[in-house]
Amino acid sequence: MRDLVLLAGGLDQSAYLNEAEIARLPEHRSDGLTATTFRVPLDSSYLFERAPDGKYLGPPGMPAASGPNPDVTVQAYDNVLIMRQPNWELQRTAAIGGEVRFPGRYTLKTKTERLTDLITRAGGLTKDAYADGVVFIRPANGIGRIGIQLSDVLRHSRSHDNVPLQDGDSIYIPRFNPVVNVQGAVNSPVAVTYAPGKTIEYYVRAAGGPTVRADVKRSYVTQPNGKVESRQARFLLPDGVPTPQPGSTVIVPNRDPLEKPVDYVASISTLSQVLVGLVGLVLAIRR
Repeated sequence: MRDLVLLAGGLDQSAYLNEAEIARLPEHRSDGLTATTFRVPLDSSYLFERAPDGKYLGPPGMPAASGPNPDVTVQAYDNVLIMRQPNWELQRTAAIGGEVRFPGRYTLKTKTERLTDLITRAGGLTKDAYADGVVFIRPANGIGRIGIQLSDVLRHSRSHDNVPLQDGDSIYIPRFNPVVNVQGAVNSPVAVTYAPGKTIEYYVRAAGGPTVRADVKRSYVTQPNGKVESRQARFLLPDGVPTPQPGSTVIVPNRDPLEKPVDYVASISTLSQVLVGLVGLVLAIRR
C-alpha cells in the first residue's frame, strides 16, 4: 500500500489520514457479487517529503519509511480509494468594491456567510452609495451577473436576495447615476436624465421615438441591479409597463424580418362583413 501511494505521487493536503478503502475481486460471484471492500489504516508516514518538482526525496531504490501501522500488501486488480477529509477546503474569498468604507478582498469565515455579512465587515456603505445599482458577479460555473435588490436586503436581512457567498464572488456598489440609457431601434440612442415615475414609453419618446422597424411592444429594461423587466400583457386591462430606475438601460428591439405586418385594411374589411351579417341577422329575427 505504501509503495502504491508513493507511485501515485503521494497524498495531497486534503487526504484523510486515518484510513483508506480497498475494493478487491471476490473469491466467488454468488448473488451477483462483483467486489468486496475493507478499510486499512493510514498514518502521517504516508505524507512523503517531496522536492518542489514533486519528486520523492528519499534514497533512490529504497522503500519509504514505515509508520506505526502495519503495511498492507495489495493484490492485482485492487482498487484503492484515498478519502478526503470531511468538510476540507482552502480559504474562500469574495471581493467588494466601490462605495463601501473598506473595499478589498475578504476571506469568507463560514460556508453560510451572506452578502450583508460581507458589507458589515467592509464597514457599510458610504453616503454616496447607490444600493440599487449593485453589480454582483459570480464566476463559478459561468453564472456571471446576478440581479439582486440590495436596498431590500439592507432593510430585511431575511430577503431571498441576501444570498450565501461563494469563492470568487465580486460585489461592486457604484455612486448614484441619475440617467437612463436608451438603445436599440430608436431614432436617437442617447442617455436621458432620469424622471421619477416615468415609464419606458417616456424614455423612448425622449430618444427621438421608435424607428420604422422598431418592435415597441417588446421593449424591455435592464435595471441597474441587473434584473430585466419587460411588458406584461393583462387580459382586459392595460399592459404592465416597466418603470426604469436611475442607471438603467431601455432597449427597443427590431421586429422579426420574417414576421408579416398586420394587414389593417383586410382586417377592417373582414370585420365590416361580420357586422353587416350580424345586422342582417338581427333584422331577420325581428321580422
